[in-house]
Amino acid sequence: MSQEIVDRVLASPALPSMPGVALRVVELTQQEDVSVNEIVGVIRNDPALTAKLLQTANSPLFGLSRKVGSLEQATVILGLRSVKVMALSFSLVTAMQKSQVSDFDYKRYWRRSMTTAVAAKLFAQEHKVVRQDECFVGGLLTDIGLLAARQCVPELYGPVLAQFAAAPRPIQEIEAEMLGVTHPHISAAMLRKWSLPDMLCDAMAAHHGEGLRALPERTRMIAEVLHAASLVGELFCGDVDGGKLEDIKARCLSLIPMPPENLEKILDELQSNVSQMASLFQVEIGEGISYEDLRTQATLLLATISISAEMERAQATSRADAVQLKLEEVNQRASTDGLTQVANRLAFDEHLASVRARAIEAGESLGLIMIDIDHFKRLNDTYGHQAGDEALRQVGRCLMRRCADPAFPARYGGEEFAVVVTGPSERALRELAEEVRREIGRIYFVFGRDPVTFTASLGAVHVDLGADRSTPAEIIERADMCLYEAKRSGRNRVVIAA
Repeated sequence: MSQEIVDRVLASPALPSMPGVALRVVELTQQEDVSVNEIVGVIRNDPALTAKLLQTANSPLFGLSRKVGSLEQATVILGLRSVKVMALSFSLVTAMQKSQVSDFDYKRYWRRSMTTAVAAKLFAQEHKVVRQDECFVGGLLTDIGLLAARQCVPELYGPVLAQFAAAPRPIQEIEAEMLGVTHPHISAAMLRKWSLPDMLCDAMAAHHGEGLRALPERTRMIAEVLHAASLVGELFCGDVDGGKLEDIKARCLSLIPMPPENLEKILDELQSNVSQMASLFQVEIGEGISYEDLRTQATLLLATISISAEMERAQATSRADAVQLKLEEVNQRASTDGLTQVANRLAFDEHLASVRARAIEAGESLGLIMIDIDHFKRLNDTYGHQAGDEALRQVGRCLMRRCADPAFPARYGGEEFAVVVTGPSERALRELAEEVRREIGRIYFVFGRDPVTFTASLGAVHVDLGADRSTPAEIIERADMCLYEAKRSGRNRVVIAA
């Protein structure tokens, strides 16, 4: 049955055909004497593909030292092979989007695919032996067999998705049991049909870790990168529990030769890189999980396990009270941002939801202030990330001094902070925001021999929850719009909306 399913997918009229421009690019790059002008001449026949290739070449993820202004430059700098695989990937994504079925979660699918692709490229960059472009495309298309099976043989693949939804476990295990073939093998067969390199196809077929050791060395290296990237993709898309964060990090470090701090940097910046790439590909990916949220989940799980063990020991030695105090201490740490010592994003989300519910019941008002350090990237670039960390710590101390109960300060993410205020008047909220802005502007510290100062922009919203039933997400969005306006109109100012 396994080969029959693969054959049916490849022969199905529902399977999108490769656009002519992409096919011609593939044909040309297989010729030894092809010129840059020939490749460029073909790609220019597709304006959308041309624009996407230039945007990709100039994106932060590719990190080129100078701006690429023409297809000729992009082809010379990235290389013919890179242009080929990028043209293929853009064309395939566009083709697959045109043949969607109604009962499939495309946002989740593309979020996982984009996350896997970006992680694969960054891991390949650390590996320094395998090609980054091939790993990116491999990560992007590793699960395309799943999408194709759902579109081309829905009567067979629908039950697989139903069982996966009912009792989540690795979907490739369910595929093997019910169909005798897994989606990585379907993906590899499809991409062979579309003329991708055999080495990449073989690596994709093994990207869940099946038969890695039996592969030739270079193919195995690509497969290891794709395997590590797929683990990260599952983690950031919620397919596996955040409590497995440390296990997955350890697995990635065993597969990819890199320092642990480099892995931390990749995971910390992954979500923003994925959002940028999804924008280039023009696919909707919904909201993913941030690395900060994953770390919080892992901390809570470890705390629960640790405290459970401690409670058992305490009960045996009559020290239950001491363990309860320990539990409260660990819970406090789990809800606190380690760098700034204010509340973290998870605690902020829970507090905003709780305060909003109480305010609705009591018919009271609620205020939210969003704070963003001005030119923070420039500060990091000028003085270094340690100076940036000290700036964040200083802002955290400022908020703890100035935003006492009923105000609740938190680190929202990156260089952005938030303050939830219970029951303020609009005037009191503005006065608090201006006081915080002035206090941040007075922050001064010396890093190395350099004096460091900075300012912040603030956006605030005052909501009367006796009449306004805005959700937490809507309240945040309105405050963010005010913050954007404060940035746009010159920075170091407060913009407030009722």
